[in-house]
Amino acid sequence: MIYPNYVYLVGGGSTTVVGEWDSYYTAGEDCHQWDDGTGWCVDPVCDEEPTPAGGATSVSVLGVGISGPQAVQDGSFIDPTFTLTPQGGTPTGYQWSWSAPPGVGDNPLVTFNPTNAATTVTNRHWFANPDVACPSPPAVSNPPVATDPYYNSIYGITGQATFSSGFTAHADTTLTINAFWNPAGETPPPSITGGPTIDFDTNSNLWVVVNSGTIARIAPVPTIHVPINSQFYNKTLIHENRHVQQYVSGMNSDLFTVDSLMAVLSPLTDPTQAGLRAKIMQAFNEWLSGQNAAVIIRSSVMEADAYSVSDNVLPQYAYQNCGRF
Repeated sequence: MIYPNYVYLVGGGSTTVVGEWDSYYTAGEDCHQWDDGTGWCVDPVCDEEPTPAGGATSVSVLGVGISGPQAVQDGSFIDPTFTLTPQGGTPTGYQWSWSAPPGVGDNPLVTFNPTNAATTVTNRHWFANPDVACPSPPAVSNPPVATDPYYNSIYGITGQATFSSGFTAHADTTLTINAFWNPAGETPPPSITGGPTIDFDTNSNLWVVVNSGTIARIAPVPTIHVPINSQFYNKTLIHENRHVQQYVSGMNSDLFTVDSLMAVLSPLTDPTQAGLRAKIMQAFNEWLSGQNAAVIIRSSVMEADAYSVSDNVLPQYAYQNCGRF
C-alpha cells in the first residue's frame, strides 16, 4: 500500500528529501481579559494566519548493484567477470554464490576467484539440461544450432555485500555456458607431396614416368575447434584421432596411396617434357577427385566407427552418435 505524505526509496544510494507544509501563527492587539498583577493579556483576541514552513534532510539507503550477464563457451579462454558496486556505504565484506536448475546433469559447478572481493572471476563449466545424452526438441533443433537450450547452460549468480551495521544487500545476474561447436573437430584426408621422376626414353623417343620419385603420403593431422580447457576437448580429440587411424591402418588405408597414384601415372608418355608434365597434373587431379569421392561414400561408416570409440569417453553428453550414423 502506498500512503500519502510518505517517501519511498527503492534500491541503495543517497538522496535529499525536501518537505514543505503550511503552519499557522496567532496575532492580535485586542484583549478580552488582562491580568492585573502581571499586566499580561490572558485572553487575547487573536487571528489565525497561514505561514509556509519547510525542511530538508539527507537520506542514505544501503544497497548493491551487479555487472551484467556473462556468456562464454565451455572451457573458453575468456574469463567471465562479475563486479558488485556498493550504494550508500562501504561494505566490510563480500560473498558470491551460484545456482542451477534442479535435476540437471554433468555436475554443474561455478567457482569464484576470489570468493570475498567486489570483483570475481568464474570458471566455465557446461551442464546438461535436460540430463540426457541424446536430447530431442524443443531442447535441440534439427539440425542443432548454437542457440538451442540444450547447448546453453544458465547459472544464477548472486553477489552479497555486508556493511558495518551488519546489514546485507545482494544482487543477481546470470552466467551462460555454451557447448556447441560445428564441427567440434576436423580430420582431412592424407596429403600427397612431391612428384614422380620423369626422363626421355631414347628407345621410344618419348618422355616417360620412370618411378615415384619424391611422392609421399602424409598422414592427416586433425584440427580441434573445442578449447583445450573444455571438458569436451579430450572426447573430440579421441574422435578425430580415430579418423587418423582409419587412414593410417584402418578402413581408409587403401585410399591416397602412392601405389594407387603410380598405377595411374606410370603409363603416361609424351613427345615433350612439358606435355608429359601436363598429363601428369591432369591425371593426378582426376585421381585425387576419385579418392575424395570415395571418402564421401564412406563418410557415414567412418563417423559410426569414430563415435564407437568417443561415445565411451566422458562426458557422455552433447557429442554422442545418438543413432545418427
